[in-house]
Formats: sequence, structure tokens, C-alpha cells
Amino acid sequence: MTRAVDRDLEHFIPVPRARVVADLLSQEDLDEGERRPFEQFTRLVTQLNHYQFHHTRERLKDRYLPLGPDGDLLVERYPDKATYAEQEAEFLDTLDRLLVQANYVRLEGEALDRIFSLPSPFRVQLRVNLKEYEVLRIYYRGQGEEVERRRSWRTAFRTVERRYAVFSRVALIVRAKGEDRLLLKLFTQVPQAGLEMLMPRTRISLAKSDRWQLVILILSIAAGGFGVVQALLNGIKSVLFLLLILGLWAFKVGLGIRVARERFTAFLVKKLYYANLTNNLGVIHELIDLAEEEEVKETILAYYFLRLAGGALDEQTLDGQIEAYLARRFGAVCDFEVDDGLRKLADLGLAQQEGDVWRALHPHAACRALDARWDGIFVT
Repeated sequence: MTRAVDRDLEHFIPVPRARVVADLLSQEDLDEGERRPFEQFTRLVTQLNHYQFHHTRERLKDRYLPLGPDGDLLVERYPDKATYAEQEAEFLDTLDRLLVQANYVRLEGEALDRIFSLPSPFRVQLRVNLKEYEVLRIYYRGQGEEVERRRSWRTAFRTVERRYAVFSRVALIVRAKGEDRLLLKLFTQVPQAGLEMLMPRTRISLAKSDRWQLVILILSIAAGGFGVVQALLNGIKSVLFLLLILGLWAFKVGLGIRVARERFTAFLVKKLYYANLTNNLGVIHELIDLAEEEEVKETILAYYFLRLAGGALDEQTLDGQIEAYLARRFGAVCDFEVDDGLRKLADLGLAQQEGDVWRALHPHAACRALDARWDGIFVT
């Protein structure tokens, strides 16, 4: 079971676009004369953004095919390493902008080091050497807490809960050194303390508790050598008893380590099977859809609350009203990107800034402006 938790506020709006639009249209605050044109406005904004993101999708696909591992198409590979590196850098910059539009946050520097230093929730230690990767970019969107319930003889068969922090979505872009294929992966519900398990070339080693058990076992066997000599003086029964004790302890330690590894391997297989949303070209398609949704929601919300205020409002007040609406109607706590929403309205010619105040067109005028822009797309 997973639930959202409050951490650093993100720009991601965790409400589907269709639900936001339906709720806005049901509001009594919306003037009846503006309700129908506002509904038309939402459709035009959605279709216009869909066309623009379709162009981005095709451009990213064309750039990624020579870089990725998909081999079912006859793709002309880049002729040399310099060209490959140049095209890869250009693709990564474009993909980074897309991830920002989809309200993903990049993990890098101290933030990434902190995640990698978290104690593992498993009885194994995951180790990653960052120097083994030519390209490594990790992004996340949304954080939560996952609750695992387990019963065993250790707890007298009582249900025990274990809680650990998770990333709701993780995007991984990776290319290991010595390889010429850039991998794109998208995951859901990834334990923060086990982020390393998503990466190729991750090594599994013993947890500290198991390493200490091995050290103690080795020292005990060494000490047992002297015990065997003493036991021989006391008779063969004492020797057999000592060897039995040491053997049972060694079996227990070895079995515990093996079980821990097998449990982690089973968890890893299950997690990667169910948590892996898509790979490579599929990641581009998924991110395009997510970015498109976020851009449309931001545009529609900014426009609606400007019109609700009579078409004029300052940026800070607008930001507060939208965030309060999302929290009140959906329980969604987020940091709304009001500057981004207003920029989109300005780019579409639907709003303009006059001093500290922003003014939006009436829905009838806004629909005419969007319709004219749509017609202009196909004019050569």
C-alpha cells in the first residue's frame, strides 16, 4: 500500500486533466455566459498543445533511433564517436526540457549522494560505481511512503509493518562506458533506499550485519581449533560436540545469507516486472503524454482563475488561489508554476501583463484567437 507524503513541494499536479476541466465547468462561480465558450477553450488548448507535442515527439524519435538499442528498423548509425557524442548531447538537452515540462525533478550532486547513502531496506548492500557510466541521469516525480506487512516466526506470526519512502515515478537515462547504446527507462513506486537496483552494473554485497557474523564465525572457527586440541585430550565425544556446534552455526549463517540474497532477487524480479512502465522509445511516448497533460492543466487553470477575477489579477494572488483550489477540491498540495502558466497564455496571445496585473481575454475572444492560431499552422 502506498500513500502520498508531504516533502518538498513539487510542480506536478496529481490530478488528471479531464477531472480538472470537469470540476471547473461544474463551479457555480463561472458566469453562465462564459461556461460554454470556456469549455470550447479547453478543447482548443488541448488540441493545439497536442499538435505541438506531436512535433516534439517525432523530432525526439528521429534523434533517438541511431542512439538507442532498438534494432528492428534499418537505422543509419552515426559514422564516428564525435558525431555520436554531439547528437547524444543534443538529444539529452531536448529530453531534459521535456522532463521539466512533465514536472520531473533531476537527482544530481548532493541530492543523489544522499539517496545513494541511505541504508538499504534489504539484508544486502547495493553498490554502484558512478565512474562506470558515460551518461547517467536520474529524474523523479512525486514522493510517497510504501507500507509492507509481513508475518514470520521471528515476530510470533504477528503482522509487522515496515515503512519506506518511495519515488512515485523515476526516469533513468544511462549509457555505461564501453557501450554505444543509450538506454531510457521509466519506473513506478521505486524505494528511495533501493534506487541503485534500477541501474545496470549494480553489485550486490553482504549487509554489515552479515559481514560481522562472518567475521565472528571465522574467529570462532580459529578459536575452535584450540578447542579441538583440548577436546581431544578429553575424548572423541567432546570433539564431535564442538564440531557439531561450529557446523550448525556456520550452516545458520550461510543459510541466512543465502535466504537474504534469494529474497532480494525475488523482490528485484517482482519489482522490475511490475514497476517498469516502459523502455527506450516507449519512454519518449510516455513523457510526451505526461508533459502535454501538465502544460494543458497549467494553461487552463491560469486562464480560469484570471477570468474568475474579472480577467485581471496579480501573479502572486493568482498563484495562491490556484494552489488553494487544488488543495480544497482534490487534496492536492503542490507548488503551482504560475509564471509558466502565464507565459503560455501570453505566448498564445490570451493574456498580457499591465504593470503588476495580468489580464485575460474573454472566452469568446480567446476561442477566436486559438482558432486563428490553429488555422495558421497549416498555412505555408
